[in-house]
Amino acid sequence: MRPDFTVFNSRFTQARPAFPDVPGQVIHCAVAQPPAIDPGVRRSLRASLGAAGDDIVVLMAARLERWKGHDVLLEAASRLPEGARIRIWIAGAGQPGDSRYQRDLTAGAQRSGGRVSLLGDRDDVPTLMRLADIYCQPNLKGEPFGIAIAEAMRASLPCVVSAAGGAGELLDDSCAVITAAGDAAAVADALQHLAPDSGLRARMGAAGEARAARLTDPAGRLQELAGVLSCVHRS
Repeated sequence: MRPDFTVFNSRFTQARPAFPDVPGQVIHCAVAQPPAIDPGVRRSLRASLGAAGDDIVVLMAARLERWKGHDVLLEAASRLPEGARIRIWIAGAGQPGDSRYQRDLTAGAQRSGGRVSLLGDRDDVPTLMRLADIYCQPNLKGEPFGIAIAEAMRASLPCVVSAAGGAGELLDDSCAVITAAGDAAAVADALQHLAPDSGLRARMGAAGEARAARLTDPAGRLQELAGVLSCVHRS
């Protein structure tokens, strides 16, 4: 059915409309700030997932599909120095009919010597965002929007991502290290650059939270949607 109006979640999807002759507007997805966590609870939860007190935790939260770039992160992990206190958590479930990719990732995690943990399907991703120190998602192709990336920004995490799709609209150099798709060496370099510098991570995280609040705060998105619906109704 031909719609009267189209709402796009990014300029990336707006450039690929299903109905090119229908008017439309970009309204980014609404993403709330995750609840804060008591420092003591944070330490306990991190330890329960295998992170020592001085570990820098890198989180990736994405369903297990090849284009999301999990294997790029695994390759980056293999390039990290042996003594680097960087631990990587990958949260996400395998997709029906693609068990081979999950097996490949499991084997890669096992070869990491304990640096990489596959956490499986999770219903507590906002909490994981608060437990992590860095968010990394090295996609091989463009995200239509990138909700997990926006969630990481709202949790004040500096991001290491590939510059493609809607994610490129969310991030800039103030809050992210942006790499070319598939460039595992650049991802490893970015993680090594961020891990030892808590001040840099804090500044980037604060910049990301402020930027994501402007772009994805639910109250603002509801106002934009109300404006669209009002105009469509009058027409």
